[in-house]
Amino acid sequence: MTNIKSVLIDRPLLALILLLLFNCPLAKSQDFESMDSDLLKIITKHNVPGITYSIVTPKTTYSSGAGKISINGSEEIKGDTRIRVGSITKTFIAIGLLQLQERGLLSLDDRLEDIIPEVSIENRWSNSPLSIRHLLEHTSGLSEFNFNEIYSDDKNLSALDVINRTPTSLKVWVEPGSYFQYSNSGYLLAGYILERYSEQPFETYLKNHILIPLGMKNSTFESFYSKNPQPQHHFYTNSHISNSPYKEIMNRWAGSLSTTSEDMAKFVRFLSHREKNIGILKKSSFHELETPMTSIASKNGIKTGYALGIMKNVFGNLLISGNRGGTHDLHARYFYSPKTKTGFFFSMNISNGACGHEINRYLSETVFPENTIKLPKENQPLTPERLNEVQGFYQSKKSRMRILTGVDKLLSGIKVFKVNDSLFLKENGRQTPILSVDGKRFFNARNSTPHIFMGQKNGSHYLVETNDGGGFYYKTSHFAHRLRQIFVFGAIAISLITGLFFLLKIIIGSLKKDLKSLKEYWPYAILSALLVVLFLILTSVGRHEIEKLGSLNLMTATLFLISVLYPLLTVFSVINASIVMKNKVTLKYSVITCLNCGSAIVITSFILVYNYFAIILW
Repeated sequence: MTNIKSVLIDRPLLALILLLLFNCPLAKSQDFESMDSDLLKIITKHNVPGITYSIVTPKTTYSSGAGKISINGSEEIKGDTRIRVGSITKTFIAIGLLQLQERGLLSLDDRLEDIIPEVSIENRWSNSPLSIRHLLEHTSGLSEFNFNEIYSDDKNLSALDVINRTPTSLKVWVEPGSYFQYSNSGYLLAGYILERYSEQPFETYLKNHILIPLGMKNSTFESFYSKNPQPQHHFYTNSHISNSPYKEIMNRWAGSLSTTSEDMAKFVRFLSHREKNIGILKKSSFHELETPMTSIASKNGIKTGYALGIMKNVFGNLLISGNRGGTHDLHARYFYSPKTKTGFFFSMNISNGACGHEINRYLSETVFPENTIKLPKENQPLTPERLNEVQGFYQSKKSRMRILTGVDKLLSGIKVFKVNDSLFLKENGRQTPILSVDGKRFFNARNSTPHIFMGQKNGSHYLVETNDGGGFYYKTSHFAHRLRQIFVFGAIAISLITGLFFLLKIIIGSLKKDLKSLKEYWPYAILSALLVVLFLILTSVGRHEIEKLGSLNLMTATLFLISVLYPLLTVFSVINASIVMKNKVTLKYSVITCLNCGSAIVITSFILVYNYFAIILW
């Protein structure tokens, strides 16, 4: 292939002629060389060591990098630098299963109970059997992995071994086909099905049927770190950057791909140009790969959302497809458009969401031409009845991990409201005007394709946002949500303040050798101390060592003891306070004691409601 970079550097006039001749979308903003410097400015601003990226145009591809491979060296990251890309692996698993479907070995609509009867999956929705397509679209209802299901030192585990070690892959929590709920467990099962029906390890199958045909010679799904230099990744400890040691993920089927931007350029070109002559996919399979089918939103005419290992998003007037990957030490994305035959890929050697979003926006605006698909922006007026139905507060229904359900209930939510004649959606402080297509499907003013669906099921109203994966929210009382936040966060603050008061009383009493203060005040001080210890433990665990929460150690044992002791001590404190206050006590003591006990009751209720009592993480 032509060395595009040398052409641009050494023959700028020829480069300009080629860009104009091929009508490349990049010509409207800048050449490739300026992109290197622009991306370097972005990663420098966000304190990111390095990025490798590639661009696909209708006529050519370009791969390069910016920054350093390692913070401890001077070697620059380039287009041939191998880097891990996490969940982008899922696209390859989906393509592999599509290939098996083309060969008649299976159907993506096959029920799991029929094709892998040896795997016993608990699904109480007998009328909604789990299919392969549910796994690939993240609508299976399976939960995300627990902390003890992420890493393993055993590199010889088979897919069935890992399935038996991961209970989250064996129980359906939400009715299949309801809504998008990200689940690596689903791709573990999908990888097992790929191996079972191809009769070979997934690494071997995908290498022979995707990597080799595309010429992706520097890409692998295998653990090659014992043979070749390890790609250098990093993580943040506060603001300090450290080298990240490689950890073998247990679920290789969901995130083991290591590749280069040069190889990913070939992959993105294959998808954006619909290269059928390579023999990887038929035309009908390309469409199936990119089309969500099983979710509520997709069944109601929404074209965006998560399809088969691929997200379909709307960017301005253009539908683009791709995926993303991320762990504690990487952030990767690729997106493409068959309409414009353009696309991009990038991966950073550290996890930095703000930087990733800025780069994604920069590359999208550069690569995808504006107003390519001209769709009407007609705002269908809502009837007063329908307007009343859609307005209100929507609470998140799903959590990435079940253990975080209680926290997500406190922090997440979407508000839909009307100002004058315009309807707005507000999430995380950002307010966006939205337009109606038919009273059920909506899109924001920056886009031209509906990506929001508001419906009703079993008497409850819900909202689905499908861009960038998906989010499912149900309508509830905003007042109740705010009240919950005030009660929980207020209770924590009151507990800490009153606990400090009682601790000071104990210290002063001890100095005066008055043991009565210790006897009376210790339960209230310890309640607050337990919260402090809990906070210190949770904030001390970085993303790079999250597996510590999945093993039996001093940290997890302490969390277990706190989850048991706090509710029990709350009961004891309430009883003790009622006994003590029967005697003559000062008004200040009574008020502070009541506040301390009341806050403990609120926190205990939160612990019990969200199943944090006697929680075992290992």
